Amino acid sequence: FSSRDGLGDNQAWVIFEDSTGNIWFGTDGGATQFDGKRFIHYDFKDHTSAPILVHDILEDKKGNIWFATREGVYQFDGTTFTHWTKQHGLPHNDVRELMRDNNNHLYIGTAAGVVRFDPLNTSNQPFVATPFKNTKTAVKQIFEDSQGNFWLSNLADYQKEEGGTGVHFFNQH
Repeated sequence: FSSRDGLGDNQAWVIFEDSTGNIWFGTDGGATQFDGKRFIHYDFKDHTSAPILVHDILEDKKGNIWFATREGVYQFDGTTFTHWTKQHGLPHNDVRELMRDNNNHLYIGTAAGVVRFDPLNTSNQPFVATPFKNTKTAVKQIFEDSQGNFWLSNLADYQKEEGGTGVHFFNQH
């Protein structure tokens, strides 16, 4: 498939299947949903004039689709997009990673660290700090192993340094 078929852009950064079987493509030009028959493209231009690069896509337990972009996080409930930014508590608007842990908490990796989304917080700042110390650099990957430990990788080199870049391990127990 290409932009001639309905993709927002020919460069796809991430491909994701939601719980209803839709395939989502995160591209240089926004997000595209494919239901098996047709493409629906979302360019997020209501929030910005430039095309939005989508780094990651995730579905939460309520069925909302989340998009990690360089302009913050977009949450889609099937009808409406909510745009979350540094103004709402993200450490940085450049979001690279979304991860749902075994307890259905949503973690958001940004260019300046990690936060957790708290859907029960009805304030204008639903993002809470995480116990991940020394992760003030750009987070590329968040992984939870079978014991509930978190592993984070940074965008810079992969040398193991306390408080520096590399792979970080956090025991949540």
